[in-house]
Amino acid sequence: MRTLLTVILLFAAGCADTEENAAANLKKGDEHLAKKEYEVAEYYYERIPEESPLYAQAEKKLETIAKVKKQWVEKEVAPADLAKIRIIDHTYQLDNVARVPSHRLSLVNNTDRVLEYITVEFSYYDRSGKKVATLETETRTPMFQNSQDVFKGIEPGFVAEEFNSATARIVNARFQ
Repeated sequence: MRTLLTVILLFAAGCADTEENAAANLKKGDEHLAKKEYEVAEYYYERIPEESPLYAQAEKKLETIAKVKKQWVEKEVAPADLAKIRIIDHTYQLDNVARVPSHRLSLVNNTDRVLEYITVEFSYYDRSGKKVATLETETRTPMFQNSQDVFKGIEPGFVAEEFNSATARIVNARFQ
């Protein structure tokens, strides 16, 4: 029994990273963090022992990774990523009988994540430039990271007032 306990303790001590490996683990973690390979970076940062002077740096980076992963879980986009999803072309057609505009958006997703939905705010203006209506709608926009695509038939709803122009603005997004 005593031999088994000794073997287990020696095995556990051999598996634990030493303070000498802390700098290498921090460097490897930083390399993977720069590539946005968060799980791999997390692995290396967690191997830095608490006794190491580098432990505080690793903990800060682990907190950063935790924030990124939390956003992924919530599937909400950070403001910095929202700015990377852009409308590069916007046209619309109006069914004058039903008064429902149908929009066509050409989008660019310059994030490193797969886009699932966007929420778009459409504003409608009369001849004088006065805003007569604002409608918001969520639409499915499956897009791979760093890609461009066109989405047609986006109908946010009924617009009672006469209008001559419209603008579109992305107000929120969700990722897969």
